[in-house]
Amino acid sequence: MDIKIRRQEGSKPEDCLQTVPQEIINLIIDIGVDETKYISELNSFLLTCSLISRPFHAGARLHLFRDVRVTFDSRVQKRAKKALNILRRNNGLMLSHVRRFFLVIDFAELRRKRAKTPIWRRRVAGWVNHLRRDNFADLLRLLTQVQLKDVVVKTKDPQRFGYWYDAMAPSVVPLVSALCSQRTVRFICFRTIRNVPFSLIRAGVSSTSIDELTVRNVSVVGAEDATMDENFSPTLKTLELTHSRFPSSLFSAFSACTILSCFARVTSLTISSPNSVDQVAPFWKIVQSLQLLESLSVNVSPGSLPRTELSSTIRLDQLPLLRTLKFTVTSKGFPGCCFNDGLGGVLVFLRPPTSSPPMPQLRSFELCVHSKIPDDDGLILAFLLGDFLPNQWRVLDATLMGIGRHPGLQRVKIWLHFSMARIMATLGDHEQREMAERKAMVTRDMHLLAAAGRAGSIEFDIETPWTYEFRDPFI
Repeated sequence: MDIKIRRQEGSKPEDCLQTVPQEIINLIIDIGVDETKYISELNSFLLTCSLISRPFHAGARLHLFRDVRVTFDSRVQKRAKKALNILRRNNGLMLSHVRRFFLVIDFAELRRKRAKTPIWRRRVAGWVNHLRRDNFADLLRLLTQVQLKDVVVKTKDPQRFGYWYDAMAPSVVPLVSALCSQRTVRFICFRTIRNVPFSLIRAGVSSTSIDELTVRNVSVVGAEDATMDENFSPTLKTLELTHSRFPSSLFSAFSACTILSCFARVTSLTISSPNSVDQVAPFWKIVQSLQLLESLSVNVSPGSLPRTELSSTIRLDQLPLLRTLKFTVTSKGFPGCCFNDGLGGVLVFLRPPTSSPPMPQLRSFELCVHSKIPDDDGLILAFLLGDFLPNQWRVLDATLMGIGRHPGLQRVKIWLHFSMARIMATLGDHEQREMAERKAMVTRDMHLLAAAGRAGSIEFDIETPWTYEFRDPFI
């Protein structure tokens, strides 16, 4: 078992070194690391030492360490058992000063070619059973005595390592449930995990101390009969629900009436746009229930529903306190799809039916578009100088017109990023003049927008992210 320790923020290297005895400094620094280099790069350098070593214990007492990452793998199985035995004899004293704890189950050896052999599979299965039977039980007893603030549960590739994760789940679930129930925990993150029992997420949602919950790329099981205890006071203020590439009933689970009561105090929400018809109603039910919501960030992908499916359901003007609105549109293919599909859904949010009132409380709007253009030189030139740029400006003009419906808006930022810097270096004089004309057209539009009552400024560079930004001069 190894641990990686990050020095506490807010203190200078010299201050830390003056408070630590020289013999402890010599023990902390790895043999292969030059001491002079380490002292000069102490702000960013990660130490690696043994969990049972003296410098870890002494450094924790001096609050030099902020994070501790414990890694289990089959090559250090005996050392892991020895370290946990020592920790158990000390009643968790060595971990008493730790505030962020990362538990990593290293399945790197599964990527080897021999992983497919039956003998190797039986060997790894025995190692997994050993961890599940002994070490997790020890960790569960130890970590209940630690005053943690952040709990992060994640895997690197659930599809590849799913079999081994399922074998560990009977031990991971009670461990995380016990950590979520601690009153000192403020942040819980479930990331890139498949088949997560909804009871585990429910333990985090219903906590009386957690301020922030992140559920990212997670497939949930057992959410059909989910119920919540109504006798608690929710404290959750920041919520992130993003879609998974695995089949998941995430929106449906969180839109249950008994679950929505947990979101009564949420003021910041990051959520993925629905990509199927049956997800629209649960998606909007979650958003609409957050009457205290002040900041909304929506991730839009080209697979999201077109505007015709969203326009009849989603009404952001019904959120009375919404002040900040952000959309992130991503595409790994041709950028035209990114604009036609992704921005079409964004316009629905900005331009509700004419019968609906504007949102006078809205103060900030941000649009970020990320797309990767193919490497075909001729295709890129035809794309840039053909129909894409004129269509793109028309889409942006429509977006700005939708923004203009909200009189209280004070800040607008449109950030477009296309990975095409390599080909732009090969443009000739004619193409460069063409790009200059496009820039002049956008500048003219921004001046018209400024004449309507807002100060306008524009920064445009085809090789870097394109930024359109204007602010109220009186703010």
